[in-house]
Order: sequence, then C-alpha cells, then structure tokens
Amino acid sequence: MKNRIYISLAFIVSVIAILSFESEKKVEERLITDLLSVENITPFDSSTRLHEGRPKIEWICYGQRFEHECEETMQSEKHSAQGFGKPQQMGGIDSIDIRFGKGSRVRYFRSAFSDCPGDKIDTSGIVLSGFTFGNGNSASEENEIESYLREIVRIYKIKPRIRIDSVFAVNNPSARVCEVIVCDSRGRVVKRSVVKAANFFEDFNIGYDGSYKDNFNFMGMGDTSMLNILGSALETGTQNSQRANYSGEIRIRWFGECDMWIDRVRIDDLIADELLDPSVSHQYEWWIASEAKFLVAGNKQDAKRFDIQSYFPDGVKQSNVACFGYVSKRLTAYTAECNKLYSRTAAAGSNF
Repeated sequence: MKNRIYISLAFIVSVIAILSFESEKKVEERLITDLLSVENITPFDSSTRLHEGRPKIEWICYGQRFEHECEETMQSEKHSAQGFGKPQQMGGIDSIDIRFGKGSRVRYFRSAFSDCPGDKIDTSGIVLSGFTFGNGNSASEENEIESYLREIVRIYKIKPRIRIDSVFAVNNPSARVCEVIVCDSRGRVVKRSVVKAANFFEDFNIGYDGSYKDNFNFMGMGDTSMLNILGSALETGTQNSQRANYSGEIRIRWFGECDMWIDRVRIDDLIADELLDPSVSHQYEWWIASEAKFLVAGNKQDAKRFDIQSYFPDGVKQSNVACFGYVSKRLTAYTAECNKLYSRTAAAGSNF
C-alpha cells in the first residue's frame, strides 16, 4: 500500500514538473516569435537608420545582464551592475580558489561536515542578499525598441555560480545546498528554488567533477525548481506611462548541509542568455553577420574605423553593457572578414 502511495506521489510531482516546464517553454516560444517579427517595427534595410540605430542590432544590444560578485573584498571595489545597492554577506569568508576557480576570489561557507581544514563553522540561513535586477527605466528615456521590450513578457534566468565537493555530492545526492529566493521590490517572496547536490550532475550516470556550475540539472528526481522568473511576477502595480516597472532581488539561503563556494550571481534575460551563449541559438549570430554584410556592401563602414557607438548616440545602460560589448566585438570581426572578401573579389575581377 505504501509503495502505491509513493508511486502516485512521484507521478503527481512529475506531472507538475512537466506542466511547469511546458508553461515556461510556451512563453519563450512566444517571445522568440516576437523577436523574429522585430523587422516590422523599423525596416531592417533602411540605410537612413544607420547613424540613428539599426533595429535588429539594437534589439540584441538591449538584452539585459545583471551580475553581482559574492565576495566581500570585491564589493568594496565594485558596485552591483545597476547600482541599486551593494550585496550583503552574512558569514563565510573570501577565498582564493586555485584548483577549480583558476585563482578566482569567491565566497566560501564551511559546514559542520567539512573535510576542509579549519575550525570555523558558518551559520546556515540567508547568507547573501541584495542581488538586484529589473526593468526600472523611465519610459521617457526609451526609444521604440526599448518601449516594445518593456511591454513583452521578459524571462529572467538566474545563474548563481557555485561548486560543492564532488565526493560529498556523489554520496549525498539529496542533500540541500542552497535555496535561491526571488523577492519583488516590496520584499515579498515570489519564488523559491532549492538546489540539491544531485542538481550539479550533468548526467546522473556520470557523476560530478567538482567544478563550478551556473546551469543546474533540474529534470531529475521529480524536481520543479527551474531557476527562471517572469518579469510580470515582479510587478507591484506601479505604472510608468501605462508600462509596468518592476525590480527584483535575489537572496541565497545556505542550508549548512555541505561546504559551498559561490563566485557570483548572474541574472540574464532571454536575449542575453541566447546571445552570450551561441551554443543555445545561432539566430543572433546570423543577424550580426547580415548587418556586417550590409555595411560593407554599401560602403557604410570600414572595419578599421568601425564604431558601434554610432548606433547608440545616447549611450547604453549598465545592464546592456555585456550584450553591447559582445555585439560590437562580433560586428568588428565580421566586417573585417567581409572587407577581406570584397578585396579578394575586386582583385580577382581586375585580372579579367
């Protein structure tokens, strides 16, 4: 009888996990559909837009990345991505991780079950807080594409970069490592996701090598903890020119069941997630390459003097810097290759 009950409960949990995943997948598919129709906002091939901004390039440059370092030392030197405030630490120490962090400074929390040398045992609870993100820009400062991005449903992916001991993980797959808590601007909890030792496994048959992870495997053990949050879940009713403003905060609760090394907390919207990880999608790379071909073919840009600032005369916001920098780098590379191609074609033509 007990076995039947356990099987029924496992089935119900699995169904909930599948429905949750499918719901978020449908939102992502709708966002991608909107993304592919951005040409309808401003004609992509309108050369008059060159020095005012190009719609597809602007679109991907406006992807949002918020990144916060967890170590106390770094926080004295570097404020959070948006300047909303400085993340706070409760316990733990700054540590240089030579082996797995390649010399990076991280925040280390030592448990009572630690095999690492030391006498100090950290207290479990909310150990890190103040990791802010959101869409709190003034509508009066936005252009057409920014306004459009504000109105659609943004999906944010939360990526805390964490590692634990690999031997402990293999022997204690059900152990709780930490809980990622998402709060709205009023401090109300809108989502909780528990990260367990088993979530560090890429494949449960292979194991875990002890390296840092910021994308976790939540598809096993009936887990429904996906580290995604819809921007609409953070709305508090405050409106700006009939467009919703929202901001959120990430807090990290450590359970004290194992040692934890945490480097930073990154929050990407779907655009930044796909743009900055080309293995996810090649759509944006095609956009950038197409833009480079257009510029070179129309003699609008020379690779040696390429300056993406001409696309954004009013500058970009701090949360867009990562996407902006990536697009600038890729555009420069593509235009250089296009110029080489055109030069070779012209030289070959002169021989006929």
